Order: sequence, then C-alpha cells, then structure tokens
Amino acid sequence: GERARARAEADVNAPDTVKTMRCFVAIDLSANVIDGLREVQETLRNALKGGPRTQWVSPASMHLTLKFLGDQVDVGVTPALVDAMATLRHQARSFELDLRGLGAFPKASFGRVLWVGVEAPDALLTLREAIEGLAEHVGFDRETKAFRPHVTLGRIKGRAGIDLTDALRAQDGDLGRCLVDSVALYQSKQTSRGPSYEVLHRVALKAGDSP
Repeated sequence: GERARARAEADVNAPDTVKTMRCFVAIDLSANVIDGLREVQETLRNALKGGPRTQWVSPASMHLTLKFLGDQVDVGVTPALVDAMATLRHQARSFELDLRGLGAFPKASFGRVLWVGVEAPDALLTLREAIEGLAEHVGFDRETKAFRPHVTLGRIKGRAGIDLTDALRAQDGDLGRCLVDSVALYQSKQTSRGPSYEVLHRVALKAGDSP
C-alpha cells in the first residue's frame, strides 16, 4: 500500500538507509498438487519446444498469492504483520480448493504468464478478505483489482506475448485438490535463476470441523 511503501523509502538526508524487502502473503501447495503441476509443466515444455524462451517456476516454489504487500516494504513492519496474522487462527478455518484449467495473462492469444486456475470457494474469499483487513490495519492499502486466484507456472521472456492457445489445450481439466491449513508471509529475492522465496512467518488455521 502507499502508506506502507512510503515508510519503506529512505530519507536521503538520513545516515542509514531503511532496509526494505519484497513480500507477500500466500498459500502453500500440498506435495501431491506440486507433483501434478510438475507434470503439467513438462507437458507445456514439450508443447512450447522450439518456441520462446520461458522461465519456469520451480515446483517447490509454487504458491497461491493472496496479498502482494509491495516491492519496498520496510523490514521494521514485519513484527506488526506477524502479530496481525496471528488473528487468522481465530478468523479462518482450513478448507480444500481445486485447481482446474490453464490460462495465460494478459490473455491466451497474447500470453506472457502461464498459470493454473484455482476455483475460489467461499472459504478462500473469506480468508483473503481477512488478510486484506489485517494488512490495512498495519498500514497497507486494500487491493483494488479483482481477485483472480491462480498458480504461476512460467513466464515468457522477451517483450512480446505469444499465442498460447494450442499449448494450453495440451493439458486441461482437473489438476488436483489441495488442503489449505496454513498461510505464510513470504519474502521474495531475485536471483540469476529467477525469484526465490523465504518464509518469514506461517500461521496455522483452525481445523475445518472445529467449533
């Protein structure tokens, strides 16, 4: 949000530069779903063989982003975020979600980002709204764009998008069911092999059948 990002900017007259980080709140995927998405990636690799250079997301790093907090978040806000996330234990229950279908941003006929779709049950929307609320309480702005839950598989490198319609048809349908029983605060770091993610904090959700 603008307020949190503003705090992350260093005063040019200050003797020390404020340390910042790129971070987000996300859902981890279960091992069986990750194995399935690894196979989907391989199918897409074959479908795109000889085509554009693609940076594939490491299966171990795949996740479902619920709230992107910013590129330059003051590391000093982390304790407040952790405290706020603790309230999720009482606000949200564990649930299952289904991954289904493939797509691309901005659109399949001019694709830059390959993704797996996620069906959004009410529990997912409730969890996301709770996270928006706690982030706003800490000082981040609410997201104004529509929530389009997805898991990124890869990114087409280069300036122009390409027609991915046929490649996306190569693997479609149900792609796995995942139990969501925790939420994590991640820090993202850029490396020569693409972004790497470090868990800063994880919160367990209430069991779905608990009172």
